[in-house]
Amino acid sequence: MSAPKTFRSNTRRAAYYPDDMHVYALDDGERPPSRLVSEMLPPSLPKAGLQLVVMFPTHACNLACRYCFERAQGRGLGVPNDMMTDRTVCRAIDLASRARSPRVSFFGGEPLIAWGKMRWAVERVEALCASRRTKPRLHVTTNGTLLDEERVRYLDEHGFTMIVSLDGPKHLHDDARTYPDGRGSYDDVMRGLEYIRARPSLAKRTSLRGTVMPGETPSDFVKRLEHVNDLCDARYAQGVSVEPATYCTASCGTAPGGWVRGDIMRLMQAGARWAVDRARKGKTVRWMHLTKTAGRLMSRDASWTECGATRGAVAVAPDGTIHSCHHEGFVVGNVRSGLDEEACAPWRDNRLCARERCAKCWARHLCGGGCRMEGWHESGIPESGPVSCAVGKARSVAAISVVADLADDPEALSMIVHGSGGCRG
Repeated sequence: MSAPKTFRSNTRRAAYYPDDMHVYALDDGERPPSRLVSEMLPPSLPKAGLQLVVMFPTHACNLACRYCFERAQGRGLGVPNDMMTDRTVCRAIDLASRARSPRVSFFGGEPLIAWGKMRWAVERVEALCASRRTKPRLHVTTNGTLLDEERVRYLDEHGFTMIVSLDGPKHLHDDARTYPDGRGSYDDVMRGLEYIRARPSLAKRTSLRGTVMPGETPSDFVKRLEHVNDLCDARYAQGVSVEPATYCTASCGTAPGGWVRGDIMRLMQAGARWAVDRARKGKTVRWMHLTKTAGRLMSRDASWTECGATRGAVAVAPDGTIHSCHHEGFVVGNVRSGLDEEACAPWRDNRLCARERCAKCWARHLCGGGCRMEGWHESGIPESGPVSCAVGKARSVAAISVVADLADDPEALSMIVHGSGGCRG
């Protein structure tokens, strides 16, 4: 076994063995007594309160996307008949008020349908921060069809980060992201992106997010990646995330047939080859999860979790119920009465060593674990479900292959490892 190389963790000195991918906790001068996962000492749980509140000003949406988990749960279409009240907005902001610079993210539905409510919420959180001489961190996830010059100017001036949903070239995007009457939304999204490109500071804080359904071919997956990266080259946005549908596939039944074993791995391998070819041409590779995973591999930075549900982040629905995350599948309280600690308990310790399936997985420190809500719907246990597990392993294999292929070309490798990932709400 090669000599261990040390890295820092939140708790104790540890050692990383590159040849077998195991991490051990070590006492000074001692060898690890075994290779059991139970020997790992993860970072301690955060003591800070909530840092991020995801607000649903409405569940209504003007699109009828095939893979939408909101639609699968009986929400999402029609007029905003479930608009969040002003009182609920204030109570939602109160949840993050202990943070010196609270983070507020607007989700939906389509949050821009409730534009007036969004602006009212921004005024409230900015007033809170002004009293502390700080600024809030604001984010919105939007389908992009309702962006216009006035709204884009407002988002820019108030320092928003953005995720705009765009699934790739027009024919691929319009296959899944349609209006209720079946019309595609690509042209309307691109019109909104033109307004963003006209404001370079906002474009640098904007990411393009694409979702891939079961049955995707590797060639189409590459076309999606190439298209959104080309848009970033043209300064429409800065970051990219193109990922397989996980949560809706496993628990909502919106994808007929679901994922076939091996398909996700084939997509990620095609993406890895695309990334290597693009980097060798001197072009920046923007693909959030590949960039992040390759960076972890290069810096030996073990990830202990990918999920912040109730551990610094919650979501508030229009009716005031508090959910563990933006998937709204598990209620953990209400803005009137606060968080239910008993309901939060299963979600609080989200370290890999607390999840049996993750603790035994070879990719655990590269993946960090997937969507726990998917696992909850699959088996009643808040841990990664089978689809997100497949995605995590496939991303890890893709990152390893990219780093290996470009080991002799550090300049090309830097185009991937230092590429721009996606903005996270």
